[in-house]
Amino acid sequence: MGLKINVATVTSMLAMATPFVTSMLSGKGAAYQKIASQAVRSAVTATDNGIDKLVTSFKTFEASEPLVQTAISEFVTLAKAAGFSVPELTAVQSHIKSAIYDLATAIIPDDQLTTTTSTATAAAPAVASGTAAG
Repeated sequence: MGLKINVATVTSMLAMATPFVTSMLSGKGAAYQKIASQAVRSAVTATDNGIDKLVTSFKTFEASEPLVQTAISEFVTLAKAAGFSVPELTAVQSHIKSAIYDLATAIIPDDQLTTTTSTATAAAPAVASGTAAG
């Protein structure tokens, strides 16, 4: 008595499930981006000369930068408080980079942001994918 699997049926079921799974994942990504945005704002507020350090982080993203470290710590705290599992550090950093880009371009005059590096512009595509300011 063997179990026969109809490939067409399995393919059809997977095709129907894909939009559901995609929306779940994109919803989580959007939530992580909102958390990152709030974490960066909190880090700017909590850090001495936070705006200047935001500009520095925008121009040259350094994971060891105190503002970035504070933002990552805030991200972990906020994500856990919201009931989310905390992603790996590289994922958190990518959300933080994007949030720094969002915040810096929203509040800092363009003439202060002209000397950017490829790191800052690399965060731009993540911003264009539909992040929401929180």
